[in-house]
Amino acid sequence: MVSLLVYLGMIFAVSNISAVDLLVIRIPNWDKFAHFFEYLPVGFMVTGLLSSKFPGSRLAVLVPAVIAISSVLGGLDEFHQSFVPGRDVSLGDAIADVLGATVGAMLAVHFMKATVYRTASASALQTESKRQQ
Repeated sequence: MVSLLVYLGMIFAVSNISAVDLLVIRIPNWDKFAHFFEYLPVGFMVTGLLSSKFPGSRLAVLVPAVIAISSVLGGLDEFHQSFVPGRDVSLGDAIADVLGATVGAMLAVHFMKATVYRTASASALQTESKRQQ
């Protein structure tokens, strides 16, 4: 939870930089990639947080919850930017936030499944080893 809050604080700090002071890259839509990769860890961390708070929750509920939470966080970020000189609210940025968080959530689910599989396999091997002794 702390790491998520620290990361969101960093996003808030970057969002608070005026467009005049912000490094502008002359590549079309570069900011969409930035938003995508900025929110990918958010999706990963929110998935981990929810799965630890609600163990045994089904993926069919967990991933949409992560998407909803990330949508709210991205929306709040865009709203915050509306108060920063030279920054504006962008639906494209909000969509990139949600897509990044969704990919982060899917990666987290993949790693959680792999961990469960490895743990189950290791447990099965230990049980088999004890039986053979």
